[in-house]
Amino acid sequence: MKITKSTLIRTMTAAVILVLLSCFAFADGDGDGKEGKGEGEEGGKRYTKSQVCKETRKGVLMSLEYDATSKAFVGTVKNVTKKTVERVRVEVHLSNGVELGPTKPGDLKPGKERAVTLSAKGQTFSWWSTHAESGTSEHGLGEGGEHGGEDGEHGGERKGERENR
Repeated sequence: MKITKSTLIRTMTAAVILVLLSCFAFADGDGDGKEGKGEGEEGGKRYTKSQVCKETRKGVLMSLEYDATSKAFVGTVKNVTKKTVERVRVEVHLSNGVELGPTKPGDLKPGKERAVTLSAKGQTFSWWSTHAESGTSEHGLGEGGEHGGEDGEHGGERKGERENR
């Protein structure tokens, strides 16, 4: 069987495409392909237990880190805008699939800061991700939606929730 130049080029192109697709599918390092979902509400950067998260989202500066001594995530949320940010709350997602929080929602006036603590006692994990939320719902679902108001999935207390005021 004689292989022509055009057949060779097509075969090599297909091989390169397959390699690139598999790189994207496993870019998160654990083979589940989930990190590729972007910086959405539930996505985001993964942190090791020793790393500190400092990020600003929707006018809220969040600083959060894992304290191994107290086995809790501790930090602050601060309004860096000139308007009140309503119903600010924080969630932490652990590598073991457990979601801590969200913390109790609270309005933050311009320039105001509030302490945040989420207990992780009894949890074994290798990495974590986090995000601050604000407003009446997450993902625009409105009151009572997936992460919405008092009747929503997160309407009651979640594992590890505790807020210092």
